[in-house]
Amino acid sequence: MYLIKKRRSEIPVNDSQKNDFNTIWNLIHNSIKESGELSDEALGLWFSDTSLSELTSEKAVFAVATEFRHKTIVNRYFDTVKRHLYSVVGYEPEVEIIFDPTGYVPPVLEGEGVIMSPLDLIERNLSQRNSISDESEDIEKAEKTDDDEQPKFQTTTASGKEKLTFNPDYTFDNFVVGGSNNFAHAAAKNVAENPAVEYNPFFIYGPSGVGKTHLMYAITNRALELYPDMKITFVKGEEFANQLIESLSHKYGGKAFRDKYRTVDMLLIDDVHFIGGRDSTQEEFFHTFNALFEDHKQIIVSSDRPPREMHTLETRLRTRFESGLLADMQSPDYDLRLAIIRRKALNTGIRLSPEVEIFLAERLNSNIRQIEGVIKKLSARYYLTGEAPSIETIKVLVPEFLKEKESPKVIADKVISVAAAHFNVTEDDVLGQKRDKNIRLARNASMLIIRNSTDLSLSEIGRIFNRNHSTVSNNCTAAEALMEADPHFAGEVREIEKESRS
Repeated sequence: MYLIKKRRSEIPVNDSQKNDFNTIWNLIHNSIKESGELSDEALGLWFSDTSLSELTSEKAVFAVATEFRHKTIVNRYFDTVKRHLYSVVGYEPEVEIIFDPTGYVPPVLEGEGVIMSPLDLIERNLSQRNSISDESEDIEKAEKTDDDEQPKFQTTTASGKEKLTFNPDYTFDNFVVGGSNNFAHAAAKNVAENPAVEYNPFFIYGPSGVGKTHLMYAITNRALELYPDMKITFVKGEEFANQLIESLSHKYGGKAFRDKYRTVDMLLIDDVHFIGGRDSTQEEFFHTFNALFEDHKQIIVSSDRPPREMHTLETRLRTRFESGLLADMQSPDYDLRLAIIRRKALNTGIRLSPEVEIFLAERLNSNIRQIEGVIKKLSARYYLTGEAPSIETIKVLVPEFLKEKESPKVIADKVISVAAAHFNVTEDDVLGQKRDKNIRLARNASMLIIRNSTDLSLSEIGRIFNRNHSTVSNNCTAAEALMEADPHFAGEVREIEKESRS
């Protein structure tokens, strides 16, 4: 049983407040989308006429314009809305979701939450009908498609009858370029403007949250701008595998699957490492790759690691990836973090002082997604209170992101400890004179990681290991050479580096 409540008309809401509420709802909507808790189709279907109508320090009221959506949100998604509201605003007001039949629909969402799906066509048709029963019947059909968990994919042309928009907010113009991503950015732009000419396949790799997906969307949007009739498919690696499995359960599913992927002009697969270890998926992708490549169609993939470190991927696929252009993207350095913070703050309409910008740039050193999350929280607080963010309020609002920068010595000690554990030796072994194989590997890996992750000179690193600077240099060179030749060792080094930062 649920209660249908009307929006309380005695609470006046001026235009400025509406704009603030829309901005906050936009942030909540984006947060739900980024979490992956709901499919794009479900999010677009159930929340298309939801708005934030009231927000105080004590209470948050959401309004839904259609009764059947209100019922569904209350029964199925209440906790989701509440959890993401708390995440965005930074405190926990009482939450109420009401049915408001006045027909108010919020403005088109901006930012990373823009959604265009086939269900938009259903929504458009439903809005033209007067019968609530007819509307409910069609929505039930749409819900059945969502509940059947058909694998998601996007195929589009800019001039097609059913145009699906690949997130238009991800463009080359709003991609912040720095030392850790300038090569990938330039290469991606070349691929978008000259598909299947020079760089095919194009392989982008790097840790999570550094902008790989942004670049892939930017390629898609730029290509469609230049070549409106180009047929493009963008899919996640895991979704590709799920779609293949689903297709095999239908009599003609395999043919339909192949036709869908082998007749495109550009194929983009995000997080391609998810197809590793799945024999049938790799087999199908291998033949799809060959068909597209031989037909001079552009192939673009992304992963969290380079091909040589994808140990669960078949050799024939790794070699095909390596035959194209590989672009490495790493965590943003200080200058790039500062530029991103300024851009994100400008986009959300908040003004940060130079002191606050520097404070954030020094501490938000993991990835771009972390920066975006913090800026969203600061933006929500600004719209709620009108107070410009200060260092003091930031410390209270997002303490989990503000770890003090560790000293080089602390970092070095942590690296040595993690490396010793990885290679099953002791820290004394790493710092000592023994030259057993595992000890040498742990020592060389430690020196390389310390060199790359601190400002310590080779001489200073040498003093930690009781060696001179030339020995440190030689050991680092040896470690780099072994990483090139031995994917397993390269993976160990990356794992040590990752654990040392946690």
